[in-house]
Amino acid sequence: MVGGQGKTGQSRDLLGGRASSKKGIYTLIIFLPVERLVDVGRLGTFRFRRGYYLYTGSALGRGALSLDGRVARHLKKSKRLRWHIDHLLSLEEAQVKAVITVETEERMECEVNKYLKERMNAEVPVPGFGSSDCRGGCGSHLLFLGDRDDPSHEVAQLYYKKMGIAPTFRRVRVEASRRESSKAVETL
Repeated sequence: MVGGQGKTGQSRDLLGGRASSKKGIYTLIIFLPVERLVDVGRLGTFRFRRGYYLYTGSALGRGALSLDGRVARHLKKSKRLRWHIDHLLSLEEAQVKAVITVETEERMECEVNKYLKERMNAEVPVPGFGSSDCRGGCGSHLLFLGDRDDPSHEVAQLYYKKMGIAPTFRRVRVEASRRESSKAVETL
């Protein structure tokens, strides 16, 4: 069990322990190796091009809504499609390559998202994606970087420049010997 619910129904963190009450913001680095049409719920159907995407969100609750709980949910392929990002991540081809997190109790995902967009010359692939509660005028919390080299380390460096504290960098790799919902997480 890497994340989600354990046998007792308790929320679990990324490494299989009890989910903490850590709060913060995170960015998922997602690679889509093929172009796909995706139904994104009420937003409609959109063409997602091959390449890297960044999704920035906040996790300011406890348990499943904590930083570990939220990220663990995103890493699961099988789940109820509740948020916009679930529609993209549920694709068989969608690969979360890394997760960048910073502990904070402040809502800073809009600031970080806008900073990443500007510094990385990113595009908004789907207006309104993941930003229903956005107060910062982001337009979207999903950014498209194109078909390029893995941007994970660059994103971590930009987090440091913006936040002034070192983020946690977690490389995600799917273990071929396990079931599709299992992922190993390495914290660097």
